[in-house]
Amino acid sequence: MLLSVSDGLHRDNLHGPLNWTDNAGERWEHVKEGVPLSTKKNIDPLHIAFYGEKKVWMTDENTLYLSEDMGRNFEDFWEVPEDIMISVKQ
Repeated sequence: MLLSVSDGLHRDNLHGPLNWTDNAGERWEHVKEGVPLSTKKNIDPLHIAFYGEKKVWMTDENTLYLSEDMGRNFEDFWEVPEDIMISVKQ
């Protein structure tokens, strides 16, 4: 299980670390390998996706991260080269 808890909304640096547990929350470990220790935005549940038995994908701002050990360690997988603009016509 993965969990991100921030220290509040609308701040420049939320300190929203990612935490990991393999025992239903009895003991939590701070994920330190491969992910930022703080973020400008919350790591929302929609930004974390599980695939198969071991892979976890996560985004934070403009970077896509991959874990192949159920979220204990992450590595940069891809970074957006420039801001993506989406045009919506109403």
